[in-house]
Order: sequence, then structure tokens, then C-alpha cells
Amino acid sequence: MDRAGLRRKLLKAQAAAGDIVLLFGDEAEALTHPYLAHAWARRGADLRIPAPGQSAKVAMLGLLDWALRELIVHTSRSKRSSDFIALLEEIDQRYGPAATAPGQPIVLVLDNGPIHTSKATRAALAERASWLTVEWLPKYAPELNDIEERWRDLKRHHLAHQTFMGPEALDHAIQEAVMKLNAERNHHPLANHRIAALAQESGPLRIGESKDALQLADERVLDGSAGVHEAPLVSLSSGSTRSLRRLQPSDAQQPMLPM
Repeated sequence: MDRAGLRRKLLKAQAAAGDIVLLFGDEAEALTHPYLAHAWARRGADLRIPAPGQSAKVAMLGLLDWALRELIVHTSRSKRSSDFIALLEEIDQRYGPAATAPGQPIVLVLDNGPIHTSKATRAALAERASWLTVEWLPKYAPELNDIEERWRDLKRHHLAHQTFMGPEALDHAIQEAVMKLNAERNHHPLANHRIAALAQESGPLRIGESKDALQLADERVLDGSAGVHEAPLVSLSSGSTRSLRRLQPSDAQQPMLPM
């Protein structure tokens, strides 16, 4: 394990013990046109989703509270330093000196993206230096940022295969999706990371023991008698409709189209 990985492991141990509040920060985007993900379909069937007009995007600036498993998302039509500073103000309200236990440090994990390292952002971080410490990730290392998994979950399981009438409708859908995602995570039987560690020591989970296990099983192939199977989707653009074609086993030797 490299130095950055060891450092992250140490921070998580401190957060699990309640010595610090560990936050992972990052940005993502959502589109009013459908996000294509894996889905169930009968053999040979195409899933078609209307996608009229020009797609618009909504920027999502997020925080993951590692210990509480809570995702916090601030939405905006842009992704600028001013938008990130608005997210810092959200940290002020939730985790500032007036909101947390005295002496409990806040550690914010960030990459070196331009809106994190701009002059305005660095000035805003400096104003909070007495209680907020930034842990900078190495360049090109998204696998070290735990919020990336939440972005994938949000898009694949809550926003996928939908067309939104405009940015306002998409914004509303994002906020609802974040609430649902947090509810799912908080009710997870392994929400306590110490329990999760014990579960790993005791062996693999059986299907039915946790929702994550079910999600893994969700990506397996169903009984062939049902006439349904799971496989990667290929995006095919056709006018104002986005089409999803299920790859069949006979396509196994064929190269996949990029998604």
C-alpha cells in the first residue's frame, strides 16, 4: 500500500474512533438526457428512452461524511470556485465550531481540481484553517476518494434511464435521490464500520444478509428459464431516442462499444 493509501487508512481509523470528522469532497454532473446503466431486459429486446431536445446539465458538489455514511449534495448550474465556496459554507453550518464537539478536528479530503486550488478557494480554506484541515489527494487517484462510489450509486440506481424536462426537474430528482440513498445506507446492517470489519473476518456474506450483497447478486445472471439475463448495455443513438441493446452470449467475442 502506498503512502496515500496508508494515510487514508489512518484517517478512517481516527474517524471510526470518533477522534475526527472525516469528509470526502468531489464534484460530478447529471444530465437531463438519460444516463445509461445496466438493466434487466428480455433476450433480444431493446429498451428505448425518449430524449428530445438538447441535454442540459446540473453540477453536483458533494461531501461524504465517512463515519455517518451520509452524502451531502449542493447543486448548481455551474461548477466554479464560488460554487465550491458555497459548499464550504454548508460545512460551516453542519460541522463548524458551533456545531461539533469542542476540539474535534474536521478533515476534508480533496483532489487537486482547479476549483479546489483557485485563489478564491484557498483564501476560503485559510479562513477555516483553525478547525478544518485539507488532506490533498495525489493527482489522478480517484480510487482514493470514497465519494466516487456514491456518485456511481446515485447515477446507476437512482437517476438512470430517465429523461428530465429541464434542470429544475433534474435538481429535484437529485435531492430526492440523495435522500433515498442516505436512507438506504443508514439502514444498512453493516453501517457501523467496526461491525463491517468483524463481518469481513468471519467470511463472505450470504445473499439476504445485506443490501450490498443483493446488489452484487443483482449483477449476476438469472435462471435461464425466466428468459431474462443481465449483461452490459450498449448505447445506440437514434435521433431523439436513446436505445439500449442487451449483449447476448453470442456477442462475447465481439468488442464492446464504448459507453
